[in-house]
Amino acid sequence: MSPDPADSSRMELLQFLRRFLLQDLARIDVWIQQETLHAESRRGQQIQASRAAQRPWWVHHDDGRPIRLHVANCFFISRHDGGHACTRQQAIEALAAGAEPCPGCRPDSDLGTD
Repeated sequence: MSPDPADSSRMELLQFLRRFLLQDLARIDVWIQQETLHAESRRGQQIQASRAAQRPWWVHHDDGRPIRLHVANCFFISRHDGGHACTRQQAIEALAAGAEPCPGCRPDSDLGTD
């Protein structure tokens, strides 16, 4: 008995459908991976924003002495020249120790020490 051409055609269609669905699954896997990366990026941004809110000032040091104080998002800050984020209390102490408030971002106004 010879194979029925309808059975052969049906098998080809099923194999085609399988390949097509595998391609769709691969595409969905890429979308899931992209969404995961976006979610991780958003989470990282939220963590950074939270940290910035906790430490909204930036103090520069020279030989261990505070020399300049900024608001953390000041565009004059160079994060490569001996500075670090600090708390409100640390910022007030830096001003008391002689740190100069940045004339651009005026951290002394935010701290109420001007």
